[in-house]
Amino acid sequence: MIVFHLVKPAFAAALALSILTPATAQITGHSGFSDIQFSVQDLTPADDRIAGFEFGPRTSHYTASYHIGWGNTDSVVVDPVLPVPVHRALQSQGAVVEFYSDGAGSLASSFGVDPELDESYDLASTASQVQTILLKAHTALTVGGNAYSFLNRSNVTFREHTTDFSSRIGASLDFISLAAPRQHFQQEFALAVDERGDNSIQEFSFSAVNNNDYDIEIALSFNVSTAYEGATVSAVPEPGSWLMLGVGVLVLAGRGWGQARVTRLREALI
Repeated sequence: MIVFHLVKPAFAAALALSILTPATAQITGHSGFSDIQFSVQDLTPADDRIAGFEFGPRTSHYTASYHIGWGNTDSVVVDPVLPVPVHRALQSQGAVVEFYSDGAGSLASSFGVDPELDESYDLASTASQVQTILLKAHTALTVGGNAYSFLNRSNVTFREHTTDFSSRIGASLDFISLAAPRQHFQQEFALAVDERGDNSIQEFSFSAVNNNDYDIEIALSFNVSTAYEGATVSAVPEPGSWLMLGVGVLVLAGRGWGQARVTRLREALI
């Protein structure tokens, strides 16, 4: 008795369809400032003046927006008056765009998306602060901290050129009361189409010196932004899916060969 082991069509179809299962596609961007520290030095410790500084008014501005596909769009703008913690997030179709501040100098902007097949995304987040500081007479002030940027994309290909996939960070110290040079720090990343990611953590430091017999005003500014704009994406199949594709093709080929052999045997027996 001859026994033929044939793969059922449903199982073969399931193996073939496994090629349509993509890897988890992700696109993320994050940038910000953290661990902001202030240190003071008394330039004339022998006199009776008290060295130090005082925080003045602060101006803050935060934005987040997304535009997905042809009409899914939303945005939010926050301009808090007081230096209080701020955290807002927008979410839609697997995308999250947000900004954050702890109210004490640390702030960040970020986005993340698990992109759908053949969809376009325009995501952007910004956070900025301008803090005025009254610097006492005969006082030196040092401000420092960390600036960080992380950009990553995994299991994603692009059908069009990416117009902007970037992270920008800037900080500056300006002397309002004196004609002193502006101090500035800037860091910027922009990924090319074939790049998977980039990241950086850098320390920065500013110094303001007031040798005068009177107080002066300085302005400390921070701004961060992350953006992913104008790209159409498609997910890349996992390596395992390519293996399953090969298995599915072999199974279907074996099934066809087996059916042909059965047909020939039947014809021979007739």
